[in-house]
Amino acid sequence: MIGKVMDMRQYSIEEIKQLHDVEWKEAADTYGDVFSIPKSVIWMLSERDRARYCSAANPGWSAKELVSYYSIDQSIATEVFGTADVSILARTKRADKYEAIWKWCGENVFAQVTPKEIAEIGDISYPTALKLVGDRVDFFRKVKHGLYEVRDPKADREAEKNK
Repeated sequence: MIGKVMDMRQYSIEEIKQLHDVEWKEAADTYGDVFSIPKSVIWMLSERDRARYCSAANPGWSAKELVSYYSIDQSIATEVFGTADVSILARTKRADKYEAIWKWCGENVFAQVTPKEIAEIGDISYPTALKLVGDRVDFFRKVKHGLYEVRDPKADREAEKNK
């Protein structure tokens, strides 16, 4: 897993329920009753509960993965999970994925690849790789069913000119 933090606090469902009851009782005692608790405190208590339930539902996930996937506020995650590094994982843009494919193709001209390999190189789905290979006939020449040769379009155009 990305950014694995082994000392992250893990919660059981029973612990979460107990913490929920204790925290809400403390808030009700502080503000008089549950109907007098300010919205900001209600939000904080609810987010704590949500973060704990998310971690219980996904015990193998790191704090970074939980924060990124469930959009947990970083201050709540730091408080609940007890780790300092809970920054959101950066998402890779589509353009960057395609750029990785074009760079690889430039470095591996005449290599024979499958759409599955292209999908792995660019971290894209298999159907997207199939569409990419079909749309860019200047980069990929079909050798046989499911196998393509990587081409250099500039070199191919120069060779056609010099004929």
